[in-house]
Amino acid sequence: MSRFISALIALVCFSSSAGAQNPTPFTIAREFTLSSTILKEDRPILMSLPADYDATTATYPVLYLLDGRQNMMHVAGSVEVLSRTGQIPHMIVVGIPSLNRERDLTPSHMD
Repeated sequence: MSRFISALIALVCFSSSAGAQNPTPFTIAREFTLSSTILKEDRPILMSLPADYDATTATYPVLYLLDGRQNMMHVAGSVEVLSRTGQIPHMIVVGIPSLNRERDLTPSHMD
């Protein structure tokens, strides 16, 4: 009986490790670079799309998120849950990471 239990444990461990060798990625956003002529720099942009985005021609509202790298995970997750449960519409979340917080998030000086 102990040999059977040992074999069963080994089989479960082997099965679990074999499945973990080729995990499916869980992606919350896509990242690309946008060249800004006004800021004279390349800016990273994060974009989280609704699950059915590539399979439909529907239009979606867009939520623009400042401090995008820091806030994308929890905001995109909240949007997904709330839209899946019908609390808000499905939407595109665009995260704009701050490269220079003082410049990016405070008003410009005006005389």
